[in-house]
Amino acid sequence: MKLKYNLYRIYQVIPDISHNLISNKYELITSLFLGKARIPLMIRGSNKKIEFETDQIPCMLDLLKKISFSKSYSVDSDGLLKISFDGISTFKIPLVSITKTNEKLIRFLADAFANSANVIPKNNKNQYVLTDKDFMIDEKNGELIIETFSGVKFFVKYSNYPIIETFSLKMHDILPTIPDLNDKIVVDIGADTGNTALYFASKGAIVYAVEIDESRYKIIQEHLTINPDLADRVIPINAAFGSEGEIEFYSDPHDFMDPTIFRERYDDHIDEPIIRKVKGCTIPSLMTEFKIKSIDYLKMDCKGAEFTLNQKDVENVKNVKIEYMALTKEHKIEKLIELFRKSGFKIRLFRHDSEIRKSFNIGGNIFATKDNSH
Repeated sequence: MKLKYNLYRIYQVIPDISHNLISNKYELITSLFLGKARIPLMIRGSNKKIEFETDQIPCMLDLLKKISFSKSYSVDSDGLLKISFDGISTFKIPLVSITKTNEKLIRFLADAFANSANVIPKNNKNQYVLTDKDFMIDEKNGELIIETFSGVKFFVKYSNYPIIETFSLKMHDILPTIPDLNDKIVVDIGADTGNTALYFASKGAIVYAVEIDESRYKIIQEHLTINPDLADRVIPINAAFGSEGEIEFYSDPHDFMDPTIFRERYDDHIDEPIIRKVKGCTIPSLMTEFKIKSIDYLKMDCKGAEFTLNQKDVENVKNVKIEYMALTKEHKIEKLIELFRKSGFKIRLFRHDSEIRKSFNIGGNIFATKDNSH
């Protein structure tokens, strides 16, 4: 399994080698193949060799991707990267002893520019024409902050790709039946670190944000502190969807994969998953606990738990959007389609990422509505 992992990492770095971004390509490939604890990288045009620990290899790959998008860059003898994407603003990132915040910043910049979003320092905003796809980076009390075009804020140290999916790629702007979310009730199953919850709240919704992982649940609470105008519209809930009572779930020790209640997701994983337990919930139990009469929009991204849905769950739900993932032989998209049809919904299957080339039997998105005007 370890050799397979090492070969996969070599495969990932081949585009950067072909683009001539790496000066020490043979040393790098050898280190990856042998699975060395520290991977040396010398970026073209620099004499400084940067070393990445094994769990920082994704950061190294993101760094190379980011450099490939840049207009200009340099790495000085102290390992300080200066990089500009437009010749107007420059980001400075120390590459020696990279902090977790800078790892996250490198990944966010790489992913944003890969998806046609601009990221600029907020203190330079007067020099730019910004769109609702773009982001600003600010610093407050020693913390780097991502700010969306609409003013929603996230800590860089907790940033992830779903922020880009939600605010730049607009993957939730497919709601023809509820264009106005003001004072609507949204239940967000798989709230992660709060990106979608804050997005819906910024549209005026009241959001019940259900997250299985306690650390991510606490991050939602932290994000609410830097979004005080939205804090009273988001109710974070640390629970697993699927059934009432205590539920066992599995998480990645390296935090590369999202938690799930299904052990099968880790069958081909390098290491054994971490096993934890958390309070369980269903749609009826949430509605009872929080005195919810009906749900205008149910959003689910919960790594297989969506296949536990039943007719009772969706009885008082008007619209549903699910990013589904079939993890067991029992997980059939036909069952979800049949459930929604029997419950009076019309449906639409779609993909939100053109790079994903897998069957709808394995994964995808489903939008379902009871609104007959569409």
